[in-house]
Amino acid sequence: MASNRSRSARIRAALAALLAGTLSGCEGPPLVLWEEQPPTGFLAVVTNVTATEGVPLGSDWQVAVVEPTGTFDVDLKRSVDVVDTLVLQLPPATYDVTLEGAGPGCTTRTGFTQRGVIFDPGNLTTIRFRVDCQPSLVITTKTDGLEPVLDSAYTYAVTDWTGRLVRDGLVGPMDTVRLSGLDPGEHEVSLGGIADNCVAIGQGGRRIVAEVAPPRVGLARFALQCNDPHTRPRLEFVSAGRAENATFVYFEFTDPGSDRTGFPDFDRFDWDVTDCRAKSLERGVLRSYRGLQEVGSPVYRADRGAVVFVIPVELPEPGSTGRRCLGIRGWDTEGNTTSLLESELDMRVGLPPEAEVASARVTQSGGRAVLRTVLSVSDPDADYAGAFVAFELEDGTLGAVDGRTETWLPNIHGFPIGTPIADFRLDRLPFSLDRIERILYYLVDRGGNMRIESCRLTVPSS
Repeated sequence: MASNRSRSARIRAALAALLAGTLSGCEGPPLVLWEEQPPTGFLAVVTNVTATEGVPLGSDWQVAVVEPTGTFDVDLKRSVDVVDTLVLQLPPATYDVTLEGAGPGCTTRTGFTQRGVIFDPGNLTTIRFRVDCQPSLVITTKTDGLEPVLDSAYTYAVTDWTGRLVRDGLVGPMDTVRLSGLDPGEHEVSLGGIADNCVAIGQGGRRIVAEVAPPRVGLARFALQCNDPHTRPRLEFVSAGRAENATFVYFEFTDPGSDRTGFPDFDRFDWDVTDCRAKSLERGVLRSYRGLQEVGSPVYRADRGAVVFVIPVELPEPGSTGRRCLGIRGWDTEGNTTSLLESELDMRVGLPPEAEVASARVTQSGGRAVLRTVLSVSDPDADYAGAFVAFELEDGTLGAVDGRTETWLPNIHGFPIGTPIADFRLDRLPFSLDRIERILYYLVDRGGNMRIESCRLTVPSS
């Protein structure tokens, strides 16, 4: 009898210690205790469920306990709360413990089924379920610039990988929407109801593809810029092309002018390599070219103009669409922006332009020695857009000797049609004239074609 009383005392002490440690500082319903078998051991199941605001926790949480070998007839379920402790008295054995009733966005690192073992009478085994409930998809909007016109709210639509609409609703200009219960896989989120003076400038523009893969939350972040509709610039045309590892972009713009100065102020442009659906293939790093409003720029205070420039980086591989585009977005000095215009690379229309006359010589201008080029171009499709000038140099001029000639491009911006090719001051060249092998002319047109012509430099005898 003394032994049994001692054992009962130890059990009561262990149980009291468990309750004190588990429930200390916790809020929730009182502990529930069931006795399913003679008190030979204890199995404690602790639940702790947390959730992001607005995410459903699930309902009818239950703990299911099964003795899998059939040695003992233990197959039971008990209801629990999201923060709770359940203690069962069970014979020594191995038990599969399952937490049921979790919402679709709820996950736990240990899994919803765990195995516990009561080794001997009087033993206490504890199983803990720490559950985190997150949304399947989070949609955020951030709108900058002038107050949106008619944009007290946008509309959103979510389609799955089959094109089926699975969710839609309203989202404010500065808002967050959390969606739960979406099936795993790619989902496209599209934003609508955007006023004419507002432009989606973030990754993907108005359409973002988000991956739902619990426990990771899918994200669709929309960034919008609202402009003064009376002074914002516009892109009218964009084309891009490649030839012999050189990539170029040509675009045309119009600009009605600035309220502040009264003059057109188209000042810079961003460019990016995209999947032809406004999604970057370069990890979202937009590159900018500034200074179009500097005195001497071909488009200084111009209400319309054309810009041609070379891409000075290697292009990434095509994305899942198998396509690559060059995307352009323009800005003025007051922060007004154009829509993103894209042109597909490796897609050419028509025939490239040809040089009728291409020459380069050293001469004097304003008391300085300059390199002057003469270029006359014909185009069978009458869509010649502009030219770049580059220098082909002897091996080892600017870099290490590797058995190949080098190419030096003085500017990434070129000379659009109607703009004379500027002289190059010899005192600003980072090499001597005797290192020049040839002068290269990159001729581009509006159809995405490029032809490279060349000539020898003529140096007058001293």
